[in-house]
Amino acid sequence: TASLRNSDGTFGENENIRKTKIFDLPQNLIQKYQDAFENNKQQIERFFAKAIISSTQIQALGYFEGDFYKAHSDDSSYLLNKEKQLVGFKLVAPSRKITTVVFSNDDFEGGELEFNFLQLENGDSVIYKPQKGSMIAFASNSIFTHEVKKVLKGFRLSLAQWHDAL
Repeated sequence: TASLRNSDGTFGENENIRKTKIFDLPQNLIQKYQDAFENNKQQIERFFAKAIISSTQIQALGYFEGDFYKAHSDDSSYLLNKEKQLVGFKLVAPSRKITTVVFSNDDFEGGELEFNFLQLENGDSVIYKPQKGSMIAFASNSIFTHEVKKVLKGFRLSLAQWHDAL
């Protein structure tokens, strides 16, 4: 069974930033992620023109109804001015070059992955509706700042990993 904890090891939630849970996964689910990653690794490396040299442990991120993750960058923290406006980013995780996410299910409402600074021709943000079994890869930098929209119904589970690359 999966045990419930936050990324800092506590059971509390900072709802100013996120409302999500990190689960410990059984080996068979970790293996499913690793198989999906290995099947796509060459394509990911080719696309980013980088060689992956190391990877973090896999995180299983669970979102119940009402859970979300506000806009953030996987390698940087926001720098805000006195008026709380974004003025830049501070690199805090330099070994995170590529983010990969496998979506374990899609039987929920809401929970879309929005890329806040990527825009379509009409000016709308790029939004990805998770599909069960799909994998998405993106640069871990501030250009790919993203958020998980509030889950409106059901439960969303995704498996994330961060990779260092040359």
